[in-house]
Amino acid sequence: MEKPRIAVFGDVMLDRYDYCENRDNPESSAPCHRVKKTTFLPGGAGNVAVNLATLGAEVILFGLIGKDEYGNSFLNEISKFGIHQRLLIEGNIKTIVKQRILSIGDGRYHGRLDFGDDSEEIDKIKSLKSEISEKIKLLIIEGFDACIISDYDKGFVTQELINEIKKINSPIYADPKKNKSLYYGIELIKPNRKELSAMVHAEDDKKKAEMLSRDLNTNVLLTLGEKGMYYFGKENVSFELPAHKVEVSDVTGCGDTALATLVFYRTLGKSMKEAIELANKAAGISVQHVGCYHAKREEIEGTNL
Repeated sequence: MEKPRIAVFGDVMLDRYDYCENRDNPESSAPCHRVKKTTFLPGGAGNVAVNLATLGAEVILFGLIGKDEYGNSFLNEISKFGIHQRLLIEGNIKTIVKQRILSIGDGRYHGRLDFGDDSEEIDKIKSLKSEISEKIKLLIIEGFDACIISDYDKGFVTQELINEIKKINSPIYADPKKNKSLYYGIELIKPNRKELSAMVHAEDDKKKAEMLSRDLNTNVLLTLGEKGMYYFGKENVSFELPAHKVEVSDVTGCGDTALATLVFYRTLGKSMKEAIELANKAAGISVQHVGCYHAKREEIEGTNL
């Protein structure tokens, strides 16, 4: 199987990058930037989808956007990667946007502005949960080799939605937020240290991962940033991988790259450990680039870090 069919469900957002040069602020001592170039990329669950498409998967993206200018931009960007979109477009919500201000010279990060994900907007999305799950059910018209849930806690991922995803009978992998009860019995959950601590209380990270695995009857891959990754499986198999020693430029989207790579190679028949080793390598490639970098298959399989 060289072109697996993988479905991504989750909170989609638009990543906006404003590349700027500094200028004197005539009004105050606050920083002032002149925008020289603006680019867009799919963010959130959209970034997971782009990573999968870059690796060579056939990707179907399920999510929610607003009927607005940024929603149109998201649709335009996602089409560039050949991703099949099954997005719900709602007129009474706003497309979520993460606007990053970067130096045009060296890509240095100056700040970020967020739009469309305040508590009022998230409550609007949550109020649509029954409608969303019913509409998504109608859009699931074929089988998949794997499903990914990308939960940014923006209201799209609910128990109702996950119940529909489980009916597909494909392995489910999740990048979670704090509500662990949503993920009982899935194939794998991939929290970072902060997310894990919100779900389980114990004296150390390894013990927390073990407890989460037992609580949810699932495999756990804990991402630890510069310390690498730790895996605890349902069969009491555990191992850790150190992070590759590379020059880190930007960790944005690194977790998305790791999860997409893991799922892609699992669908190709790699063992869990082999797939996680490749995911760890992809993460090491990703962090060497500014912004959300999408590691290519030839890089992952051929690069020595």
